[in-house]
Amino acid sequence: MTLMTIPTLLRPSLRRLLGVLALAAVACAAQPVAAQALTADKPPKETDRKGGGNQDDRHRSEDDPTRAELKKRFEARFDQMNELKDRGLIGETYNGLLEALDQRLLSKVERQLLEDENADRKALYDLIAERVDEGEKKVPPRVVAERNGRRNFEKADPRHYLKIDESRWIPKRDEDRADRIARLKKEGVVGETFEGYLEAIRGKGDEDVQRLIEQENRDRRAMYDQIAGKVDKASADQVARDAAKDMYEHLPAGHAYKSKDGAWERRPERQR
Repeated sequence: MTLMTIPTLLRPSLRRLLGVLALAAVACAAQPVAAQALTADKPPKETDRKGGGNQDDRHRSEDDPTRAELKKRFEARFDQMNELKDRGLIGETYNGLLEALDQRLLSKVERQLLEDENADRKALYDLIAERVDEGEKKVPPRVVAERNGRRNFEKADPRHYLKIDESRWIPKRDEDRADRIARLKKEGVVGETFEGYLEAIRGKGDEDVQRLIEQENRDRRAMYDQIAGKVDKASADQVARDAAKDMYEHLPAGHAYKSKDGAWERRPERQR
């Protein structure tokens, strides 16, 4: 998973259009006809006519952004956000937001840019959730966000980073490998170690499993090296251990983890 700068694959104007359309067309798969995209001919209810809209719209704060305002802000930031993706500094997450691979990689200005983008995405998901019903049940913003996260994954550049769960970053091109590793973890064949790498639980495993582990660990090492090279006073080993701690905290119950003493442990059920 190399963090080196990624060359531009599409002309900026086309990439901007595609990115804005992806955000604009957030829809709910179960009832797509009930969702109103940003590019729909009919504007949101609150702008239909003066004093129009439903009771909730009339009591909306004047500071709440409309979809048209959000669209303009997404357009204004698109090139900057895509540049950060190309440089391997940020990526799309499973919950429809953007996140830094490591906050230390971003400048103060870049961190603020990321916060602004995510705040507007959350506002968009809230607006959509207010207007989408599945039967009699309201669709929460979280579900809208996760559905858009899946859409972002599908449209991502092969070399852009995706956060497939609470703790794991992968390039888009490695999705198939990530799926296979997830299955092997669930089956108890491989597990995470305190050093930030993947390892076979039972010996070296078969040749295919060992090859998979080697590929994964080689890419992880490249990512740790790149992050360490951009962060003052950070070593690749320390970056790897930090990543291991994060992975352990979010490891599903029953998955294996190798502690410092070399013993394999199963992640216990989380306390409710």
